[in-house]
Amino acid sequence: MPTGPTNDPVEPRAPRPVEWVDGPAGRIRVDDGGAGGVPVLFVHGLAGDRTVWREQLDRVRQTRRAIAVDLRGHGESSPSESGDYSIPAFVADVVAVANALKLDRFVLVGHSLGGSVAAGYAGASPERVAGILLADPSGVGTKVPRGEAEAMLRQMAPGTYARFVSRYFGALLEGADPACRERVLRSLRMTRREVVAGAFRGSLSWNPVPSLERYPGPKLAVVSAASRAPWSLTEVMPALPTRRMPGTSHWPMLDRPAEFQGILSDFLSGTATEN
Repeated sequence: MPTGPTNDPVEPRAPRPVEWVDGPAGRIRVDDGGAGGVPVLFVHGLAGDRTVWREQLDRVRQTRRAIAVDLRGHGESSPSESGDYSIPAFVADVVAVANALKLDRFVLVGHSLGGSVAAGYAGASPERVAGILLADPSGVGTKVPRGEAEAMLRQMAPGTYARFVSRYFGALLEGADPACRERVLRSLRMTRREVVAGAFRGSLSWNPVPSLERYPGPKLAVVSAASRAPWSLTEVMPALPTRRMPGTSHWPMLDRPAEFQGILSDFLSGTATEN
């Protein structure tokens, strides 16, 4: 029978999973699990939800804590009563989650619109962010020609919304794996028009560049071949470290999860490993 302490290594214990956080616009749904290392917080894109990161969560949780969030009005999270779906409002959701889960320092991974949200958080609280990976991030909305931006917003009206988003998401899904396409379109159908329109408007009025320039830590953009418009983030910020994944749609982590996971794992290995 042991008479004293042993030197056997102690496995890190996973914190009790949290499913809901009180946010500034209502309840926020989170998927929390795993233990060890610096946590990773995943943020989905427009009309997405936390399940878009299912493959990455399963892999990352083998070695560290990983959390995915439903932003306000998306997935199971409460909509905004004020109708505020701006990037700063979504950043406030991430602030609420990070504080409630006591994430003192963590890696941020954001897709599309979620990339802008991650950039906004990192620029405001750089001391808490160990690294930021942007998966095919949204472009610099303020660089989109005003006439083009206003024309897209007009088509978000109830009478033209369905036709517009079908065409818009159809272009983003070019080259998508069939399972990816079905997953994305199902999530789009489940997201209310006013949420998509409000977030679209918020993205078009947001410039993530100043936030990314304020953040001095590790940064990486993983982009599809379609990310070549003059207002694409990697075109506006040519010095931003970038990895290209040709042959995928706007959702590279769904089209080729193993390849995306390899890039993410390499990035995580270059960030701090302990809190």
